[in-house]
Amino acid sequence: MADIRDFYIIERLIEQQKCECEKLTSTTTFENKSNVFYFVVFKLLFDLDTRTIDSYITDQSYLKSMGKPSGKESGIDAVYIEKDDKGKNVVHLFTFKHTEKINAAMEAFSSSVIDNILFYVDNLVNGSLEKLPNDYNPAIKSWTQQFFDLIADNNVNFVLHLCGNFSRLEINEKRRFEDKISQLPLFSIQYDFLEELVKIYISKGRKKVNGKIVVTRGEYFTEKLEGNNCKTLIAKIDALMLLKLLSNNQKLRNKTSYDITDFDKYELNESAFDDNVRMFLGDSTKINDKIIATAESPTEKENFYYYNNGITILCALCKEGLSSKTTFTIDDIQIVNGSQTIHNLAHLCKSEPTKLSSIFLLCRFYSVVNHETHTHIAEYTNSQHQVKPRDIKALDSIQIKLEKEFDLIGIKYERKKNQYKGGKGSKQKRLDSEKCGKMLIAFYAEDPSTARNDPSSIFTSKYDSAFMEDVSADKILIVKKYHDYIEDCRKKKEKLL
Repeated sequence: MADIRDFYIIERLIEQQKCECEKLTSTTTFENKSNVFYFVVFKLLFDLDTRTIDSYITDQSYLKSMGKPSGKESGIDAVYIEKDDKGKNVVHLFTFKHTEKINAAMEAFSSSVIDNILFYVDNLVNGSLEKLPNDYNPAIKSWTQQFFDLIADNNVNFVLHLCGNFSRLEINEKRRFEDKISQLPLFSIQYDFLEELVKIYISKGRKKVNGKIVVTRGEYFTEKLEGNNCKTLIAKIDALMLLKLLSNNQKLRNKTSYDITDFDKYELNESAFDDNVRMFLGDSTKINDKIIATAESPTEKENFYYYNNGITILCALCKEGLSSKTTFTIDDIQIVNGSQTIHNLAHLCKSEPTKLSSIFLLCRFYSVVNHETHTHIAEYTNSQHQVKPRDIKALDSIQIKLEKEFDLIGIKYERKKNQYKGGKGSKQKRLDSEKCGKMLIAFYAEDPSTARNDPSSIFTSKYDSAFMEDVSADKILIVKKYHDYIEDCRKKKEKLL
């Protein structure tokens, strides 16, 4: 379900895109945020440059504002053609709606355009170019002729996009629309509303880690749970095979075997730990010392498999059968439990990879579609080190969206402790989620006592009070200004005393 943070993220993207759009024309076209919204969506979906996107927009108001020939478009505001993996044409037909009012955005997408879209689709399927009304704009007429040609060649599928910074389509109109389109074999529907667009934006910031592992038959089992659409692989995997899978070297990750020389100058791919609830704790903890000691011990290393809690990995996985062994292709790897173990083994691997030759780990791979299930697995499987409430909430959608919203204004919001430590920029460009939570609950919830005396509850029982439903980057920056001003006054007073 879309929330207020989704709205703010899209508005930030519009503000960011506006400057680039204004280079296209000297008119006031892009004072209207609705006209910038086209470009934001096209960039999210297709990664097109600004000048190219302009040629795909058919909306009459946009064309008129740009000084181009205009006219009606039957609710088809933009089009785009690409080819699928089999070389077949895919025509994307877009209907856009944008609002600057946040209350309206949380409501349903306007259903008034549905009849216009259905009229146009009916003409495509059963009509001809001559049947289109005379007052249609030249752009939509030109595209429509191309669509007729593609239909005649039996070389096209159509995707109808309902796009808007709204939460959803009104339920009865959604049923009516889907019932009509389901009767047309060439057509499908894609909803690009707030929640969907923000998911795409968040995923674009992540580098996917893919690779292969080989498991001996009899040392793994798989299971598919139909109820929650989750596929499971549980396997006994040797440490070097696991480190190969998590290497920063794509070629090594895709190999089905390894040589000890493959681990010369070994580096982990840290993108595989984005969904871990915290950063690597470093080499100074007692548990990490024990992990290293067991791995290095000639007599104990074979017991590593029994002593260690194992590794939990969220991913998409695909089984490939071989004779005595089985290869699994693992896509979009995310280590949600076992980061400390892996980082310690990687540290050993850099110096003496042969020390890892007899070490095995229990690895649990879960292919999960549902985001809530994904988050819960990350939360409930963390027990080897003490995990603080702030760490657990690092994967909450509120924290992820705040990080992305702040990123759009050049500020690093640290939902994990020291997430951007050592990165570029000054400390003033980093905001810690725990400090933000303290400021929020003290100011907006009027509960400074909790901020001072019970900060851990900010990420447990009082989480909703601190990170309330309408929390945003702007709200946090407002309270930070007050906080910084008060702190400055306090320091000046201390100097006088």
